[in-house]
Amino acid sequence: MDPQSEFEYETSEGQRISGTLDSFRRLAVALLFAAVDMRQAAAACNMLEEETSDPHRARALETAIAVCYARAFTESTVRQLPARAFAPKKRSPERELHDVLMNLRQKVYAHTDLESGRSLAKLVIEVEGDATHVEHVERWHPLDSDLLNPIRELCNTQEERLRLEATRIVGALARMEGAASRVAT
Repeated sequence: MDPQSEFEYETSEGQRISGTLDSFRRLAVALLFAAVDMRQAAAACNMLEEETSDPHRARALETAIAVCYARAFTESTVRQLPARAFAPKKRSPERELHDVLMNLRQKVYAHTDLESGRSLAKLVIEVEGDATHVEHVERWHPLDSDLLNPIRELCNTQEERLRLEATRIVGALARMEGAASRVAT
């Protein structure tokens, strides 16, 4: 079967996606990577709950939560998941949380943005001759700990959905390729 042949697929939630066989192969891979990303984000939630003393570790875990979750829905050379098909349904609590995580990724954790909530609490600059010493302390608005359980639940739900969808796509591709090889013989 020609890898550039177009075909249409309906997700388990009724969304139609069209593309080439190659693009659907990449989509299956992207879905499996995304399922692993969801597991990593949930693991970061677990570790963040346990972190009580190291603000740098807490900040790194917050970053991991937002970046791992959002990775599937951002530009990629493998394939970006279409939000209309794989993000939680619009106007649902899960979609609101999805949108919060996407915004946190974009504005707070993956970029230095004026809206990030980061600031310098202490900035000391000392100049002695040719030597300059800079001391600073970063402040940020920590992730609301009340969001950790809902984020973990969202990640677990998304992991299951994405893995199921990848399995369905791989099965559909195998059936199509099997049908094509039977026709060719």
